[in-house]
Amino acid sequence: MRHDLHVEVAAPSSLSLRDQWTAIAEGLTACNVTAIRQAPELVARLSGKLPRYEPPRKAGKADQAVGTLPVVLTRGRATCIEIASIDAAIRRLDGDPGARVALIDVYNERIGAAMPYAYHAIVVCGDGSISDPTRALPGAANVEWYAAAGHCCSSCALEEPGHQTVCTSCAAKGGK
Repeated sequence: MRHDLHVEVAAPSSLSLRDQWTAIAEGLTACNVTAIRQAPELVARLSGKLPRYEPPRKAGKADQAVGTLPVVLTRGRATCIEIASIDAAIRRLDGDPGARVALIDVYNERIGAAMPYAYHAIVVCGDGSISDPTRALPGAANVEWYAAAGHCCSSCALEEPGHQTVCTSCAAKGGK
C-alpha cells in the first residue's frame, strides 16, 4: 500500500535558499533510508532502469516538488536533489553514516536567491570524497555543473566551511 504525503515548506526570509534546500535534502534522504529499509528491492529497480534527468522548475514557480525513490521510479524522472538524496540514503545503508547531500552554487549566486536551479546537488561521503550521481542519469551525462561556476571539478565547487576548496589535482597544477 502506498501513502502519498505532501509537505509544504515555508522558511523565514533570513534562511538562505541553499540552507532551505539542504534541510529539504536531509529530510528526503531520511525518507529514502526508510523506504529502502522497508523495500530493498527498490534499489535493484533503480539499478535496472535509471530515471531521466529532469531539471528543477524555473524561477517564479513556487511549487517546487521533490519525491522519494518510489516516486522517482514511478515517474521515471529525477532532479539532482532527488537522485543525490537517493544516493546518500543507499550509502548510509551500505555503512557510510556520514553520507549527505550538499549543494554547489552553480551560478555564484549572481542570478538571485529566488532561483532553485542556481544550485546543483551532489553527495559528500563520510570520508570527504564527493560523488555526483546525476551525471549517470540519461539526459545529464555530459553536463559539467561545476564548470558553470568557473570551477574545474565538483570538489572545487563545493564551498563549505572546513571543506578543501581546491581539489588535490588542481592544487598540484597550481590552479582552481
